[in-house]
Amino acid sequence: MVELVFGNMTTMDLVMAGLTGILSLAILAMVFKMSLKGTPKWQARKIVHVSLGTFIALTVPAYSKEIV
Repeated sequence: MVELVFGNMTTMDLVMAGLTGILSLAILAMVFKMSLKGTPKWQARKIVHVSLGTFIALTVPAYSKEIV
């Protein structure tokens, strides 16, 4: 079972959360433009899942582990 605990956020936590949001917006904008050009829907979904999933998987271990 996974326990979700929110502790004090460090500056690095806030920076990584901000970067995740910016990257998400950029990827979604790119995929939206691709869909307007006729790209198949499955390719757009695959790009979103692979790119954001990889980014999140690589950044989660870097978040602070301080429990309050």
